[in-house]
Amino acid sequence: MLKQSLLKLLPIVWLSCAPIAGMTELARAQTIPQQPSNQQAEIAKLIQQMKTGNSSDRQNASLELGKIGAAAKSALPQLISLLKDPNPDVKIAAAYVLARMGNAAKPAIPQLLKLFKDPEPDVRLSAATALGGLAQSAQSAIPQLISLLKDADPLVRAYTVYTLGLMGGSARSAIPQLIPLLQDSSP
Repeated sequence: MLKQSLLKLLPIVWLSCAPIAGMTELARAQTIPQQPSNQQAEIAKLIQQMKTGNSSDRQNASLELGKIGAAAKSALPQLISLLKDPNPDVKIAAAYVLARMGNAAKPAIPQLLKLFKDPEPDVRLSAATALGGLAQSAQSAIPQLISLLKDADPLVRAYTVYTLGLMGGSARSAIPQLIPLLQDSSP
């Protein structure tokens, strides 16, 4: 009985580890080796590109900011606005960068929570994963994350489990909703 339950949990655990690999890879990325004044000029250029470029330019500019990390805090308003972009890939990239910025991206939490209602599953799971990058600042999002455990998409549920795990003991209230996922037959 226990073995069967653990076998059913294995895909959830495996899928929840997938973002760890991506986030670890991103965390290993070197920050742009520039002097602070050059870095600020690069950030300003990328902000402008996010405002005026096509969707590919907006996505690439935001990902470049991800290499800079929390030092790109001045780009936060533009990154938050990209969470409203009509292109799902742009929203996903912005969420990824906000996760990379960590707790400096706390002002993005309300907009990330709005993405839980996005029709694209990849956008919803990116928003949940981004909140994992903000775990210390995103404790207030736990009730919304718990509701995302009922999402129709199994990957969204898996990434949400991962994010709740990053929140540690603060997410204890999710335990009653996590237990039924052990019986989840979704791949």
